[in-house]
Amino acid sequence: MRVARDSESELVRSHFYQNLSKAAHSHRRMGFFYQPVVEALISRIDHPSGEMVVDLGCRSGWMSKGLISHFPDVRVVGVEGVVEMLRVARDENFESGRFTPLAALPQQLPLADNSVDLVVSALSICHHSLALALKEVERVIAPGGQFLAAFVARGTLVELASAWSRVDDCSHIHPFSGLEEVGDALVEAGFVNSVADRALWKVEYSELETLFSDLRALGETNVLTQRRRTLTGKRRFDRLRSALELSRGSDGKIPISLEVIYAFGQLPPSRPVEFERS
Repeated sequence: MRVARDSESELVRSHFYQNLSKAAHSHRRMGFFYQPVVEALISRIDHPSGEMVVDLGCRSGWMSKGLISHFPDVRVVGVEGVVEMLRVARDENFESGRFTPLAALPQQLPLADNSVDLVVSALSICHHSLALALKEVERVIAPGGQFLAAFVARGTLVELASAWSRVDDCSHIHPFSGLEEVGDALVEAGFVNSVADRALWKVEYSELETLFSDLRALGETNVLTQRRRTLTGKRRFDRLRSALELSRGSDGKIPISLEVIYAFGQLPPSRPVEFERS
């Protein structure tokens, strides 16, 4: 993919993937975040109707490993745009012999039309590429095929966003997806029987350093267009720490919210026939 040098959105995306690449080898320790999501998604799959499942945006391989463990006769194609992440996913699933790594972006899939029956995605389709990614998913899924995904939702990191608002008026948190937005995008992409719901839980931190370390491990650092262009100085960072300390509970823990949207969509059993007008 050629990145347009004068495109701010492409520049932001390139920074996003650079951060994910740096986090590739620490990403696997984030099981407390990924494993509940993987288990929730797998519980919603009766059994894949085909021999191949696409794990879209497989990151370090959490979803792929869950699929391989749960469905012993299924092969998984792990699609990931960050090569370092894909290498980790490949190494994690190498022994199974049923994992195929595929370097590609969610909105540019090198897969044939109508070629798969099930696409699954766990926390990797971003807000800014939602419509394009769903359009590609719709293209590669066969008639009657299914799409199952989990998206990071707007209730995630609200405590961190609130703390930053006490420091400056810049954007520091990704614009995560909303429930209605995901539902509408599925319908717009051509999926029927669409269902979307959400789950919210909190992770409690005793030490702020652990929180910041986890954010770096996920690779989800701020790459917004309106992000602050100067380095975060010690004074500003100390103000952030002080603001976060205000949310520390009576048990001495700082709660951080995580919200996930679970979405399901199915394509009609047959696609409408398009006639060319002479």
